[in-house]
Amino acid sequence: DMKIKIISGAVSALFIILIIGCFRLQVVQHKRYLAMSQNNRVRLLLLDSPRGNIFDRNGTLLVSSRPSFDVIVIPQELQNSVATLSRLGAILGIPPSDIFRSVEKNFIAPFAPIIIKADVPKENAIVIEEEGPMLPGVMIKIVPRREYKARKAKGLRLSNERPDRQKRP
Repeated sequence: DMKIKIISGAVSALFIILIIGCFRLQVVQHKRYLAMSQNNRVRLLLLDSPRGNIFDRNGTLLVSSRPSFDVIVIPQELQNSVATLSRLGAILGIPPSDIFRSVEKNFIAPFAPIIIKADVPKENAIVIEEEGPMLPGVMIKIVPRREYKARKAKGLRLSNERPDRQKRP
């Protein structure tokens, strides 16, 4: 009879401790954990897969891939957007008003990346990466681009673009 009272008292004490802990986490420390969760978001980016080289039967390189640096902005992560985009415009040689217009025009969702300028020189990409902490929400995305060595390959179509695209309505 005494053992049952001790065990039930211990179990009751554990439940009370558990309820107090849950209350403390969910009510008392709510703001702390909310801030932590907002800073711990997952960013999904589409990654283009690199493609291999194309050679002709004689071993001559026809098509290769090269890295291309695209400047992207994630609107949700922009802080002090006027100063950030002004600095970005100075680096890229683009008026900040054009960057703002591009962000507004291409906005899909707060978390969706917007391409500001594609295929920037490597030097500009390095400067943007170095100034990363001063440019919140601005990133460099490395994309493989096809480089066609042979302009005309007889009997081989190397791209999806039709040569007669301008002729058709």
